Amino acid sequence: MEILHIAYWLATIFGVWYVIKNKKLINFFILHSLLNLFVITFLYKHLQEYILGTVSTLVLFFLVIKFLKNTYNLETVVGLEGLVFKTPLFAFILRLALLMVGSFPPFLSSNVIYYNLLDPNVNLYSIVSLILLLIFNFTLFMRITVNILFGKPTERILYKDISKKFGLIVFAIIFLNFCLGIYYILNL
Repeated sequence: MEILHIAYWLATIFGVWYVIKNKKLINFFILHSLLNLFVITFLYKHLQEYILGTVSTLVLFFLVIKFLKNTYNLETVVGLEGLVFKTPLFAFILRLALLMVGSFPPFLSSNVIYYNLLDPNVNLYSIVSLILLLIFNFTLFMRITVNILFGKPTERILYKDISKKFGLIVFAIIFLNFCLGIYYILNL
């Protein structure tokens, strides 16, 4: 089991380095998926809730990337600059998606991670693994958010916002994840 934990630590450290160096959103999505699937093997309690929270987060992140690729032909973080100010609904959804990806409470997967960190029966390897996952998620969140919130204005002004149908689907995923996170906290 220790070998798996060490392999996970190395993969997470590589993931943090890769997120800092790379700019393609699809690569972030792949790395986030792999590291979250890896951490599933180290959680000893509430595994089903974590899987549900992670899958809903990854579906949301995939939908956001697909929208950017199909609408604006953007796959890079740099290309996201300026979107926030011209497409208010998509910008709001993108911020919520990044909060879910970044493992911020009260979303379900983050609540499960924090509960497992506070569990007195968890071993040191699992604690280090969960902390590394939080660092990776936060690095991913900050890498994208810095360009969206604090990036230089882009020459490409992007006005096309999401459709109502797409917005309802995405808001349903976010709302479900939020409600499940609250329900999880209340039933501990």
